[in-house]
Amino acid sequence: MERKTKFMNFYYKVDKKDCLKMFIFKHLILLLYLNLIKSFQLKNKFLLFSEINEISLKVKGTGIVNIINSNFNPKPSSYYLKNDTNQKTFTSSYIELQDSENEIILIFTNEVTSCESMFKGCSNIIEIDLSNFISSNVENIDHMFDGCISLKNITFGNFETSK
Repeated sequence: MERKTKFMNFYYKVDKKDCLKMFIFKHLILLLYLNLIKSFQLKNKFLLFSEINEISLKVKGTGIVNIINSNFNPKPSSYYLKNDTNQKTFTSSYIELQDSENEIILIFTNEVTSCESMFKGCSNIIEIDLSNFISSNVENIDHMFDGCISLKNITFGNFETSK
């Protein structure tokens, strides 16, 4: 069965079977393209700025306080205090706090594959929320909370430990 199709002011006779084949071919190419994008996103999560990769901490104390183990890598790229949303570059495992109880958001842009000793020795942390932390590639959590003597609550949320 044929059908007349207009293209650039010309009419062509096109077989309906060919139209169906072209329709299926275009959709197959679209599916392959979308699959390629999804595969790239899964392998390169650090490039997805729409995805949140952060850890929320409640910390007690004033002055200079240790909030992450100095040997832990990769370090967060930046952080901000809950009551002051101006992001600051994370340069050291210590930050200066003004209030006696603070909520700090650590933002990671690099993929984290090991959480070994992440908070080791951080005695001022009282709560940790890992709900918005991308942990799908984490392979080691040994000693993650060693020495966190004030830690009272950990929220794991979507924290994945399959690896």
